[in-house]
Amino acid sequence: MKRILAAVGVAATICLLVPTSQAAGAGERPEPTPTASATPEQPGGPIKETDGCKAQEKAAQRRAVQGDDQQVCIRPSTPDEARQTQPRALERKLEDHRPKDYVPIPEWCWDHALDGWWVNREHACKISSKTAIVRQFPTWKKIGEIYFLEINYAYTDASAPTWGNQIVVDKSGGWGAIEGARVQGFAACSGQCKVGEGKFPSQLLSKEKVSYGEWLLDSTVSAGQRGNGSNVPGYYITVPGAIPSPPEFDATETIRCDDELRPSKGPGCVVPSYEPPWAVSLSGQWKNFARHVRDAQKSGLPGAYPDGEPLTRLRDRADIRRNGDRACPQEGAGGYPRPTGYSCDEYPFRSTHQGAYTQSPPPQPPAPGRTFDWCQINQLGSGTGAKGWSACMIPATENSEAGREGLRPFYEDNRVLAKDEFHVWIVE
Repeated sequence: MKRILAAVGVAATICLLVPTSQAAGAGERPEPTPTASATPEQPGGPIKETDGCKAQEKAAQRRAVQGDDQQVCIRPSTPDEARQTQPRALERKLEDHRPKDYVPIPEWCWDHALDGWWVNREHACKISSKTAIVRQFPTWKKIGEIYFLEINYAYTDASAPTWGNQIVVDKSGGWGAIEGARVQGFAACSGQCKVGEGKFPSQLLSKEKVSYGEWLLDSTVSAGQRGNGSNVPGYYITVPGAIPSPPEFDATETIRCDDELRPSKGPGCVVPSYEPPWAVSLSGQWKNFARHVRDAQKSGLPGAYPDGEPLTRLRDRADIRRNGDRACPQEGAGGYPRPTGYSCDEYPFRSTHQGAYTQSPPPQPPAPGRTFDWCQINQLGSGTGAKGWSACMIPATENSEAGREGLRPFYEDNRVLAKDEFHVWIVE
């Protein structure tokens, strides 16, 4: 893991989601909440959780006639079987007996154990409970079970065209003919990526030690482009004297890598299903800017974190200029007078598709503008609702800094590309 481990060694802090400058003056930096994800969509279509026992029953019985007398299969645990597993016990085991190069998973992954995929902009994690069953032929009688937890964890680096994927398999218990059971695995990348370094060698399934596999995946995206990829790690369990289980596949969440942010930033990778929030403090260095966004969102305009309709990034320079000109026309062109030391701030931002022009371009009638009683713009009145935009006079230095030192780094650090969705989080 040496190529990107140094960059993601602080993975659990989610540090790249909210750059320090965004919440200046607000005390400790807030951490956005990860969100649940549906079954990952791969470039070739969705891969759903498999039931190897059901899928292999008929084929396994056919093989038994030829003299094979035992077969191993893997399936999702039943609720009763899942109760045999203890995710927090596994967390303690990993703290005490960490495999070499193991990257600790975020605490929120443990909080959502056995609850599907959970993601933020740079991490995707799922802890599952599964059961390996040993059956006797030709009766198909169950003669042993292994209860185990699987951790599938993908972590990206927004500043490198490589991401990591690790698999942990931990035996929680079992019974019967399971002595000497082992697990080993492999990886295959789907989409615009290739498997680089990594391995999942054969390891004994033990309650005292976890089994572990890891890979680095390299993006194959061309310069100036973007593309999706998903690792499809597989593993199988063997028991002496039995046919190994069919491979258990568990595709990672889709990872997007791009090289669209040059020259300001090189290539990097993120989890695109997560809509990142930009945190801005009401008590920080851009408090008037934050106040305007807060009032605009409270009046019904989109973008509020976490439940508002998201904003969508716009990168067309001509449309960005049109958005700014419509929301904040210059004073000499029928626009608003600028008090000394102040400049006009617009929301939604001119760099979004919800901006004053692009939300209703010609031949549609212009969307209505609004302002607030402290904003020093007499030409606009109040308003409510999701349609429209707001304008406000705020200190010019603060206005320019919020864009240059806040919004722009947020876009780059989170690789918010054209048409990507995001929110604005106003904190105290």
